[in-house]
Formats: sequence, C-alpha cells, structure tokens
Amino acid sequence: MCPMTDLPLVPICRVRDLPPPPQGRRGWPWTRTSRPIPPRAPNGEPWPVIGIVTPSYNQGAYIEETLRSVLLQRYPRLEYVVVDGGSTDRSPAVIKRYGRFLSHWVSEKDRGQSHAINKGMARLARAEWVTWLNSDDILLPGALQAVGEWVLGQRRTDSVAVVGHGIHFKQGERRLIPAERRPDLDRHNLRNWRRSSFLQPACFFSRAAFEKAGALDESLHYAMDFDLWVKLGELGDFELIDAVLARDLHHPDAKTQRAMGTYLAEACEILFRRGYPQDARQTIADLFDEYRYLSAMTNRVTRNAFYRRFLQPAMRRLLGAPEHLRQ
Repeated sequence: MCPMTDLPLVPICRVRDLPPPPQGRRGWPWTRTSRPIPPRAPNGEPWPVIGIVTPSYNQGAYIEETLRSVLLQRYPRLEYVVVDGGSTDRSPAVIKRYGRFLSHWVSEKDRGQSHAINKGMARLARAEWVTWLNSDDILLPGALQAVGEWVLGQRRTDSVAVVGHGIHFKQGERRLIPAERRPDLDRHNLRNWRRSSFLQPACFFSRAAFEKAGALDESLHYAMDFDLWVKLGELGDFELIDAVLARDLHHPDAKTQRAMGTYLAEACEILFRRGYPQDARQTIADLFDEYRYLSAMTNRVTRNAFYRRFLQPAMRRLLGAPEHLRQ
C-alpha cells in the first residue's frame, strides 16, 4: 500500500496501490499512471500545494474514473476532497473504497453543486492553487505537474488563474474533440463566454483570489463557473499554458448539456448584476442572430403545407423539441 504519512496530503499512488479497476477497463486511469515526479521542483523548491474538490451526486457510473485520474497524478503535494450530496446510487460505495487515499470525503445532503464545491474548498487546509473536477470529468496524465511548474516558473505576479488545453469526449459517438480556447483571455473577453469559453477543469486558480472573489454564488446552479471567471478577471490575469490538462464527458445526464438555455440565461443575469449590461445585450443579440440565420436556412426546406402538417410534428418529437414548440 502507498505511504499514508503527511496527511491531509494525498499519498503518491501507483496502479497497484489502488482498488483493482473494473473488468475490461484499460489505459488511463485504469492501468496507467502519470510519470514519476521528483520530490522537489527542478529549481529545488518544494512543489506548491494544489487542491482539488470533486462535487458529486448520483454519478456512480463515472466517479471512479474521476477519482483515479487525480490519485494517479503522482503529484507530491496534493489535497483532494470529495463532497457527495447524499447519492442514492453506488457513488458512496465507490468513494468509500477510495476513501483512505483522499484528504477528506463526505456523503450528505447539500444545497446543490455550488454549495458542495464551497464546502470542499473550505476543507482544504494548505492548497495554494485549486480547482474543482466534476464527477464525470477526468484529469489527464501530467496535468498537476504542468500546473505546479507554471506556478513556480512562469507565473506573473498578478496572475489569478491558469488555463490549459482540454478535450471533449462525446460518449455516444466515442469521439474526442479539442476544446476551443481563446488565445487572449483578458477580463473583457472572459465576459463574452460564448466566444471565449474554455474547459472548466483545465483551469486552476489562486485560492487567495477565490476567497477574495467571495467563492461560488450558491444561488447559481449552472453558470457558477462563468460568474467566478468574471469575478476573478476583475482581480487579475488569466494565463495560458501549452499543456492538455483535462477531459470532460458529454453524456445524456450531463447537467450543462441538458440545460444550456438555462446556463445562458444565468450568464446574462450575471452580466447585468455585475454591471456589464452591454455584454449581456451583445450575448442576447448574438443568440437571436444565430436563431434567425438557422430559421432562414430551415424555412427553405420546410415552407410547404405537407411538411408543416405531417412531417414537422414528427420531426419535433424525434429531435426532442421543447414542449412549447410541439403545440
């Protein structure tokens, strides 16, 4: 078993130290680990303490992969907290199997994802740079070493966050798609989320800046990350590194994919509330322009009585149109 000294830091683990993977699972993070990391950074300094929080609720099909992707980073100074919202599926049992390798974990009712993340952040004892990793996302090999090297070597003094590359994995199609990342993430571009988005788990941010920004707004259930980026952008710079840090998973139960309209509504609300009405208006105008363009394209095909009477209702049901469009 891997050493358990120096708690609450996570022990440095290899594949053989962890519970055996499910039958048939191979590759990262089932049968592969990250490369070993020296006890100290190349410049002789101790590695910065990095903290990760995983919020979870009924994600038993995915959370084991998430846990292993963090534990097998082999990063020497890591705090890892898992906050489960009282899941009724197999999630608590999975987390319990890995509990001795975690800094802290709990399974109890909470007030949603934002509350769970804030609870986890409050449990981190020493972390200087932090992020959250949802229980259906994973870190990729070498992610924490890349962040640690940036903190010690390349970071500007006014930086509040670092953003690496990310990958989208579309479960049904078994496809990997690089996540877009704008090359100039200044505070103005951060407010235009639809044109400047990046993969959330590929972003690590200063613990001090997170606390100064007031943590996550627990009234938000979808765009809490966007709200945090706007607040952090008011405090300092976001820097980019040329390293692939994380992969998210697109699946039918994923919260954001299931309610993108609500996410965008919350994003506009945030912009109005924080004093950026012009950015909110631009977002709404962009959405309407896209809708008008798509309508013009489809009207060329659908502008006949036969389609409207017979095919349109069936197509709307097949494509899962919102209820108000099925009337």
